[in-house]
Amino acid sequence: MSIEKIALFGGTFDPIHLGHLKMARVAQKELQLSQVIFIPNKKSPLKNQFPVVEPKNRLKMLELALKDDPQFFVSNYEVNKATIDYSYQTILYFKEKFPKSQLYWLLGADQVKQLHLWFEINKMSHLVHFVAGERNGIRNNNPLLPFKIEFLNFDPIEINATEVRKKINQKDYLKTKIPQVVMEYIMENKLYLKK
Repeated sequence: MSIEKIALFGGTFDPIHLGHLKMARVAQKELQLSQVIFIPNKKSPLKNQFPVVEPKNRLKMLELALKDDPQFFVSNYEVNKATIDYSYQTILYFKEKFPKSQLYWLLGADQVKQLHLWFEINKMSHLVHFVAGERNGIRNNNPLLPFKIEFLNFDPIEINATEVRKKINQKDYLKTKIPQVVMEYIMENKLYLKK
């Protein structure tokens, strides 16, 4: 009997874009995952600012973007907590929820270089396998980590959420690289438009 494999994909998702979705789909195929769980955070402990859009809207955009992928799910675990959560605590929560499953943690390429700064990173490495995407064909290995990161083999979509928000604010919708259903929600709710 094979062990169920589940990937946890944490991030701000402010908003979710095609780069996130492509990485999750490649991971699901390459690692033969039964589930990919997207976990939007309240605020990254390593960033000074809070996300631009409040949690309820980020959760809704994720739900809309993932509705056609039956193995993709959204968790409100972090955004519903009273305090800002560390990924280590999130992993402990999912380890308890799925005690017999093999857990993976999906990372964007840009996160690898600061991974050694994460709270309880060594303990995390014994609980999950870290899997990252590439950026511009480069694998951002981090020599400060005492463990290896697995890299996905795919051509990433070159986009980031800051760029997406800027394009939306400029009403340059065709270059935003986000799902159409998410764009419709953004326009309907007037998100990311500077007042």
